[in-house]
Amino acid sequence: MLFGLVNAAEKSLREKHILLYFKDQTLEQSIEKYGWEGKIKETKKDYLSIINTNIGGGKSDRKIKEKISHESEIMKDGSIVDSLEISRQHTGSKNEEFVGQRNVDWMRIYVPAGSQLIEARGFSDPSQAYFEEPQKTWKTDNQLTDENSASVDNNSGTKIYQESGKTVFANWLMVDPGSTANIYIKYKLPFNVNKNDNTKDLWDKVGNFINSTEKTLLSHSLLVQKQPGAMPSEFISRLKLDDFAGASYKKIWSYPENEDSSNNGWLIRDNLDVDKYWAIILESAN
Repeated sequence: MLFGLVNAAEKSLREKHILLYFKDQTLEQSIEKYGWEGKIKETKKDYLSIINTNIGGGKSDRKIKEKISHESEIMKDGSIVDSLEISRQHTGSKNEEFVGQRNVDWMRIYVPAGSQLIEARGFSDPSQAYFEEPQKTWKTDNQLTDENSASVDNNSGTKIYQESGKTVFANWLMVDPGSTANIYIKYKLPFNVNKNDNTKDLWDKVGNFINSTEKTLLSHSLLVQKQPGAMPSEFISRLKLDDFAGASYKKIWSYPENEDSSNNGWLIRDNLDVDKYWAIILESAN
C-alpha cells in the first residue's frame, strides 16, 4: 500500500496535479530541479503553454477534451511563423449534474516574449451582464498582472500583454454540452533561425560540438508546458522547413531520439500529460 501511495504521489507531482512551494530557499531550489514548483520556464527558442480558466461553468472542465495542433513554418528569410488550432469538445450532456452546463473559458496562450499576433478567430464573449463592475473601494493587488493595461486586437478582441517573461494572447471561448468549439491563432516569433548573435542555447552548443565540417547549422526547439491540474491534451506539432532560403538540409541530431523528424522538419503526435520538449539540429548540404 505504501509503495502504491509513493507511486501515486510521484505521478501527481510529475503531471503537476500537486505543486510545492517552500519559503526556505534551499528546499525551494531542490524542488525546482524536479519541476515540482510549477514555474513558467525560460527557453531561448519556441515556447507554448495554454491556460484555461473556467468562469461560472460548474465542473464542466471534467468533460472537456482538448486537442492542440501547433505548426511552425520557417520562412525564406529565416523568420518563424507559428499557427495554433485549439479544439475543445464538451462531452457532457445538458443539465447533467455538476458538468452539464456551458463551459466558459478565459483562455491564455503563453508564447515567446515579443511575439506578434497576425490573426485570431473563433473566440466568443460571454454576456457582460455576468460581470460585476469593480467598486471604488476595491484595491489593486500589485502582484497580479493588470490585464486592463493590455493592448487589444481590434479584429478578434484578443488581449495582448506581457507576463512571466512571455507574451500572452488572451480571449474568451465558450462551448455547450455536446458541442465543439475551435479557435485559430497565428503569430510571428521574435527571432530568426539564422540570426547570428552571442546568446546561443544548449542545442546551438551541441551543434557546434558535433559539426566537424563547419557547415551551416539550423537548430530549433519547442518547449510545451502543461497547465497544472489539467487533464492531458492531445498534442500535434509540425515543423516545416521546405522553403527556408532554398537550402537543402540533413538531420544530424534530434531529441528525443525516437522523434519523428526528417530533413524537412518534424511531425509530433503526443499526449500532453507532462511538460514536453523537442529539439532538432540540421546541417546544410552546401
